[in-house]
Amino acid sequence: MTPLTALEATAIRMFCQIDDRRLDGLADQIPNLRVTSREQTGVGVFVELNSSFRGTRDDKATISGVIATAKDERPDLGFLLFIEAGKPMMLEGFSYTNAWPDDLSNYTVSLE
Repeated sequence: MTPLTALEATAIRMFCQIDDRRLDGLADQIPNLRVTSREQTGVGVFVELNSSFRGTRDDKATISGVIATAKDERPDLGFLLFIEAGKPMMLEGFSYTNAWPDDLSNYTVSLE
């Protein structure tokens, strides 16, 4: 297992700012999240996550509302967070316009 990239961690922290009870406890899990697999698709990325959190709920959810913008450009990346039983299971990043960029260092993450 590997750690989250800076962009992945920032996107997940941004999800914590969304007012949604299904995200309760997410901030406490971030320090212990590990990546079990990362698949580049050409236009995005699927990041499978592992959390030691033991959720008590049985709900599943897909949460949207987080984007990333390159400096001086319109938003061109979006993120979805898949939750099961209160645990983040997968982060999906996707491009609205072009191929998934190789250099992610100049992107700023924000809420939609």
